[in-house]
Amino acid sequence: MDTKALVLDIDGTLTNSKKEITEATRQAIFDVMNRGHKVVLASGRPTPGMKKAAASLRFEETGGYLLSFNGARIVDCGTGQILYQRILPLTLLPGLYRFARENGCGLITYLGDEVISAFAPDRYVEIEARINGLPIRTVERFVEFVDFDINKCLMTADPDRAEELERQAREQEQQRQRQEAEQDFARFPEQLKLTQQQRETYAAMGEEARQRLRGFLDKYQGAAQRNPNLYGEFIH
Repeated sequence: MDTKALVLDIDGTLTNSKKEITEATRQAIFDVMNRGHKVVLASGRPTPGMKKAAASLRFEETGGYLLSFNGARIVDCGTGQILYQRILPLTLLPGLYRFARENGCGLITYLGDEVISAFAPDRYVEIEARINGLPIRTVERFVEFVDFDINKCLMTADPDRAEELERQAREQEQQRQRQEAEQDFARFPEQLKLTQQQRETYAAMGEEARQRLRGFLDKYQGAAQRNPNLYGEFIH
């Protein structure tokens, strides 16, 4: 028998309008797992905010999976092992904090079983905490406080402002990436000739990818000065 995966959102899919998993739903999911298939709960929630649902489905016994933070972390509940995670670069935080402060937005991330808030919680931050069953801790100097790995940072605003603020924040981040890319280009040796398209691709890669490429450049710079052909590997 081929093993299949049943992937379920939590709110409005796994749970009903009262945020409850009905007994009929539980039994149907147990039947799927008893037949040797895998069940994955997928959500934008933080991992701790999914634990109640996981416990109701006995995931520690059955080996279910949690895909949390909009896909930034995947946990095997049977072993507790993190199978995959994507870390948000902390270099993004100063810009996010500045934007949120200037525009009156909420800004949070997560540490263990807590919601970490940069400002006094607005009603949307309070809703986020309540849905996930997590307490809120408001911290001073948010950017300096968050010196640990994070999978998600959430900014909140009223619905009538959110779309426009999202557009502005995205443009601000793209501008920051272009500026950092230009600084990197200034470090590239003359042997490394990038086309305009390659420059734009590099700028759009994101902080994590650019850090890897900077590391490559630093590692091979001396050797490449002796053998310019090595830059072909860097370009590709």
